[in-house]
Amino acid sequence: MMETQVMGIEGAPAGSKLLYYPVSVRKQNTQALLDSGASVNCVDADLADRAGGVILRRAKGVLLYPDKRQADVKGITQLEVRAKGYREKVTFWVVKGLGIPMLLGEPWLRS
Repeated sequence: MMETQVMGIEGAPAGSKLLYYPVSVRKQNTQALLDSGASVNCVDADLADRAGGVILRRAKGVLLYPDKRQADVKGITQLEVRAKGYREKVTFWVVKGLGIPMLLGEPWLRS
């Protein structure tokens, strides 16, 4: 059974709750936001750097936030994500200033 945490986030609509999943990436313990509405998986550039993520290629697209801000996408990387009873290599968009350490979106949820 997945150990998850439900919490609010600054700037989110009043009363909204977000689901976080505790994971580690190369001994970097963090929380991944689970978001079924996100079309890509994202990792903050600082976490990707600390975890040894290498930009494999440029990203084709722009990350848009619900409030119409655009994110600075550095490129695409693959990182091994681990949790209790789980280990998988995941493809991420590397985003500078993501606002959260990691976002696991629809591609991860489908797999």
